Formats: sequence, C-alpha cells, structure tokens
Amino acid sequence: MNGGKERINFHLGLEVAELLQNNFRNLGPKNFTLLFGQQFLEKGSADFGYRLLVMNVELSTEHLSKNSFIKGDKSGLKGNLRVGRLYFDWYPIEKKIYFMKFQPIISVGPGYTNTIIKNSEVFDLKSFTLSAGFRLQYELFDRFFIEFPVVDVFGYCWRSRSARGTIGETMIDFPEWGMIFLWINLGANIRF
Repeated sequence: MNGGKERINFHLGLEVAELLQNNFRNLGPKNFTLLFGQQFLEKGSADFGYRLLVMNVELSTEHLSKNSFIKGDKSGLKGNLRVGRLYFDWYPIEKKIYFMKFQPIISVGPGYTNTIIKNSEVFDLKSFTLSAGFRLQYELFDRFFIEFPVVDVFGYCWRSRSARGTIGETMIDFPEWGMIFLWINLGANIRF
C-alpha cells in the first residue's frame, strides 16, 4: 500500500437504456455505448474517480415516437444520439452487506451531445455541455455492477442551433437550457 492507497478499481461497462429502446438491434460502430472509469480507493476517506461515457445510438421511429418533446407527425422519423461525458466522481459513502455493496455517486464534468432527427428534413443539434450527475451503484461479489438510476442533467455551454425546430410536419421542442437523461449502466470492476 503506497501513500495510504488500498487499491485501484477500474470499471468497464455499457449503458443499456438507450440500446434497449431499439431492442439491441444493429449493434456495432454506428450503434453502441461504452463506459470506462477508475475509482481511487483511499483508506479511511471518501473516494474519488473519473468516468468516460461514449455513446452513438441509433434512434428508431419507435424510440422517437415515445419522446414527449417531439410533436406532430412522427411516422418515418429516425435519428442518432451521440454523447460524450467526462465525469469527475465523488463516492461519499458505501454500505456492504455480505456479497453486495451499495454506494451513491455524485458527478460533474464537461460533455458533448449531438442529437440528429430526420424525416424528409434534418434537425441537427450539436452542443458542448456541463453535466451534473447522480447514480446509485449496486455491486455484486466485488466484481459486477449495475447503476440505476443514472441521472444526467446537462446545461448548454454552446450549441449549434436552437433546441427547438420543425422538420416537415414534426415539431421538436427540446428545452433551451439543456436536458435530463435517465440511463442504466452495467459493467464489471477490475481491481489491483
């Protein structure tokens, strides 16, 4: 143990809520999610870490038809959601019960979001963001984790266009301040 460090904990996983909305169809370079991070475990103090989340998700007509910010004719809508986040994490407490560990995680960091929605026309919103997040992590056997809920609240620092617009007979009415994403993460820990 160097400098009070107990161990280093890397985690690797994926976000499943966005992929689930398309029934995990067409997984590959144009439809994926990936997360990688590290938790620095200190003896006798709160833990800190970082997390990188990258996703490039196809948005199907079924997926977009459930979006309450999209109104009008939703037939034939398709799109993509590209997200990048670099979170700086704080793990204030943890609770262990036998083979299960529970811990809340509070995050903040910069990000990038690109929402593309298309029918006969294209709505393309690119933005640099500042994100604040909260997630509850449930870990099994010191190896596997599920994080639910994962709440990502982001505000626009810069955006390429208004968050509202019309494409054909479809009206897009995203909030002008930013958005809230709700995700589910699954993954595994690698400890040294």
